[in-house]
Amino acid sequence: MRQYIIRRLILIPVTLLFLSLIFFMMLRAIPGDTVDAIFAEDMASSLQAARAQQLREELGLTRPIHVQYLDWLGHMLRGDLGHSFRYNKPVTQVLKERWHPSFQLMILAVIGGVSIGIPLGVFSAYKQDTRVDYTLRMIAITGITLPVFVVAALLLILLVGIFGWMPEIGYVSFFEDPSRNMKKMAWPAIVLIVAASAPYMRLVRSEMLEVIREDYIRTARAKGLRDRLVVFRHALRNALLPVVTTTGLSIGGLISGTVITESVFEVPGLGRTIREAASSRDYAMLQSMVIAIGAAVMVINLLTDIAYGWIDPRIRYT
Repeated sequence: MRQYIIRRLILIPVTLLFLSLIFFMMLRAIPGDTVDAIFAEDMASSLQAARAQQLREELGLTRPIHVQYLDWLGHMLRGDLGHSFRYNKPVTQVLKERWHPSFQLMILAVIGGVSIGIPLGVFSAYKQDTRVDYTLRMIAITGITLPVFVVAALLLILLVGIFGWMPEIGYVSFFEDPSRNMKKMAWPAIVLIVAASAPYMRLVRSEMLEVIREDYIRTARAKGLRDRLVVFRHALRNALLPVVTTTGLSIGGLISGTVITESVFEVPGLGRTIREAASSRDYAMLQSMVIAIGAAVMVINLLTDIAYGWIDPRIRYT
């Protein structure tokens, strides 16, 4: 296990290096740049065109791409993530200000997804091939197939169009006003919980049905144990092992979900920051965000693998 962890830790910076290189090249391959976004309203006059060209030279955008990349990489390794033109602040300061709402949303989504998806998945397996099972399976499939922005739109239509009630949007820090914070964060959290709980329902149902067919479950039933006791005490414990892996892998999907959800409900988190930085071609912000998210996902996946090996003694990493 120790050697496995060391190898994974060594691979993280190597993977981040390749990720940064690929994303840097892809970003520069897209037509337009930061200067085009700044002068988007008026590029027709020769004066504006001259100012735009001068700004490109000042920002180093006229240099060869490999020179730009090595310069950015050198600054990043020294802890300088650059300056955000979109927010007119250092990138580091923007990240410090905006990670709290996204972190809270993801915590709520994971807790809500596990708390709702697992019981419904178990109940669906327990009621296999009944109307309840078919209904829950249909709900799970719908939750998986519906994009996050559709779920957000349907929630707003339900609240505003049918009930005539406009939910509180925006963001207030939990430490400033816990009550208002939960009122505002409840709605984007519900959207992400719908997206997070559906895969858990499908996975737990599938694992439960597989475990129920094992010999030790048949033996427990043959000894006269009650069906509910067999299902919830013996089968559920082993069926939940893959949930650990799914929880780690779902983080990437939740991050992509926050891009739309935070924009719809005006939550100033990292997801909304990605969208705003992309629309304004804020290279420094986008590059730093991709590296930060990539590092977070890889660390979470490593911790997930370690936890899975600790929970299930049969797993041995080499």
